[in-house]
Amino acid sequence: MKTTHFILCPVCKNKTRLKMREDTELKNFPLYCPKCKRTIMLPDFLIRELKDYFLKIEYFSEDEQIFPKCKTYFNKEMERGIKKSKVKKIKLHALRHSHISLLIEMGFTPVDIAARTGHESIKVLMDYSHMFPNKQLDMADKLDKEGEYSESTKISKL
Repeated sequence: MKTTHFILCPVCKNKTRLKMREDTELKNFPLYCPKCKRTIMLPDFLIRELKDYFLKIEYFSEDEQIFPKCKTYFNKEMERGIKKSKVKKIKLHALRHSHISLLIEMGFTPVDIAARTGHESIKVLMDYSHMFPNKQLDMADKLDKEGEYSESTKISKL
């Protein structure tokens, strides 16, 4: 049985079709937004969460969105989740920053991250570069190892 649902694209605020089949394997599920002209691969844990959510919905029309476009809805849900989990209050947009920061820490390139998040230029992602000061130490260590190799192979002057 094929079910079609709509999900809101966070970049263009456009309704994006999210098609799921009950008999489909969950691996590498793409979410395509025609207006943004990009495909995002959803992780398995999120696909499972969405499938569970769809099973709880009694009736869902082909033309409906999964979540309302209204920013107020998302803010209210964030507040509800924050109170329930007793974590420090953050703004909704901070989740986008956290996602980008996590992808950087996981070692993905700025080009790949920009493609996923809808940034037209990787210059925007350079705002995150200050978050990883340990990278400077890593660079120095790797250059040091190169220097050690060069020292051992250096030809001494006669």
